Amino acid sequence: IHYFWRTISEDGEPVTASDGLSVNVDSSIHSESSLNALDAIFVCSGIGVEKNYSSAMLRWLTLANQQGLVKLTGNFMPINREFN
Repeated sequence: IHYFWRTISEDGEPVTASDGLSVNVDSSIHSESSLNALDAIFVCSGIGVEKNYSSAMLRWLTLANQQGLVKLTGNFMPINREFN
């Protein structure tokens, strides 16, 4: 089995975790191809996530979930309630 990873942020800019870890990304959720050719989306979240997401991100994740792509990790409560 061969896996291909792609990291995506809301604006296509690097993101910084609460522990200071910076992650470079490959594209934005606004890219037309952001959901193409994906088998799964792993949502990595942690401390303070409820203060750091937008309605655009929630809409994108809802669309992805409707396609059966979302796999949750961490504590992303807004979609934990809706998706579980």
